[in-house]
Amino acid sequence: MQEFELFTDPARMRLIFQQHLPEFDRGDWLINDCQLLWSRYKTYLKARSRGKSFLCACYQLSITDSRSQEQGQQLLYAKACLEDRSREEFRRAAVPSLTLPRFGRPLVHLPELDLVVWAFPNDPQLLHLVEVIEPQRVIRHLPYHRLPAGFNTPKNLGRVEVEVIHYYPEQRCTTRYRLQAKISSQALHLFGKTFKADEGREIYRRMEYLWQKSLAEQDGFIVAQPLGYDDKIKTIWQASQPGTPLISLINRTNYQALLEAVAHGLVSLHQSDLVSPARKTLNDHLIEIRAKIDKLGHACPMFREPLGTLLRDLEESAPALVVTPERLIYGDFHLRQLLASEGRIVFFDFDEFALGDPMQDLANFIVDLHFHHFEPDMVKQMATTLVEAYRIRASGDWSLDRLRWHLRLQFMTKAYRFYRQQKPDLEQVVQRIMTLAQPEALVFSKEG
Repeated sequence: MQEFELFTDPARMRLIFQQHLPEFDRGDWLINDCQLLWSRYKTYLKARSRGKSFLCACYQLSITDSRSQEQGQQLLYAKACLEDRSREEFRRAAVPSLTLPRFGRPLVHLPELDLVVWAFPNDPQLLHLVEVIEPQRVIRHLPYHRLPAGFNTPKNLGRVEVEVIHYYPEQRCTTRYRLQAKISSQALHLFGKTFKADEGREIYRRMEYLWQKSLAEQDGFIVAQPLGYDDKIKTIWQASQPGTPLISLINRTNYQALLEAVAHGLVSLHQSDLVSPARKTLNDHLIEIRAKIDKLGHACPMFREPLGTLLRDLEESAPALVVTPERLIYGDFHLRQLLASEGRIVFFDFDEFALGDPMQDLANFIVDLHFHHFEPDMVKQMATTLVEAYRIRASGDWSLDRLRWHLRLQFMTKAYRFYRQQKPDLEQVVQRIMTLAQPEALVFSKEG
């Protein structure tokens, strides 16, 4: 929506924050840079509901204290509304337990922009987030019973360093901790993942199962050791796992061995006995993609007809697909979810597990390959390697027709994500994705 375009322009938002945020507006703190880390928005197409539309965005500011010249960074979470609805958002958010951030105020209402701004670690849903962000507070919650000697009581710790790895406002926050022993030079790294509600309990159960499975299968995937789940702060604790991000390691000389290992690990996951309360059926996918294509067509009218044709193809071909037994699937399987460690693949981030069609994970991974730094011919070779390695190991749990169906669906889902994130050049991106989703493009060199 045009009303929200301003909030996805980090250069303009840097000036707005400098001019409108208290203390910043008088020059106490200078914003040197503003980066847009994440954005999404929800639109209501019907005229009577249009005013309910909103945009959420997370920014990272680089700041200099004009008095001390101290420099630092500050995360901001902002929610932009229409028709003065930000007043009600601000009223609900103004709770007594707000935490003073390093720079600025914890909560600000900018009515002239219909905008509410939270300074991290303040969050309208993750009210307990401060407990795992401030070093002196997190010391009270660490999983000491699973930590090694020298770190297994609060009195052993000399210093705790906290680094936010990924913050998804109102949902979850992943943090890395460096624990320094008090009486030695030893240091220990671990991770915490904090959720808004109790979903972490089920995710921790999955992690325990998969960690035990990875210990038993020495040639399969690796999972870092889970260290505990804390109900009070809705946080999973997990040990650090050595490894190199696959996205930075994979190239033309090693992709075959690495992707064969990925396929091996994925088959092992799909054939595990682990279950999930969540399910994703073909009908679920169709219901979701209808709504997504409707909004995408509204944003890009020139693609409304070809998008409609693709949707009809998905709807008409779904009943002819061979029914497959539901398996555990990753749900959000892509290159950035993986590390490589001594020839094995490290799996992490188990939030989206569900029971569904394993071909969804393969399709998700292949679609993601098209949006990194790889040349098109290498993407084709990588996809073929992954598909062939998976097919050989999966035996009967495999269908090329279902894979192609999921590929087209995932390409459309990718286009919708670009739309929700207000990415620049949306029309050119959608055009490229539409081309990639055509049947003639979904061909692999080995289709046995």
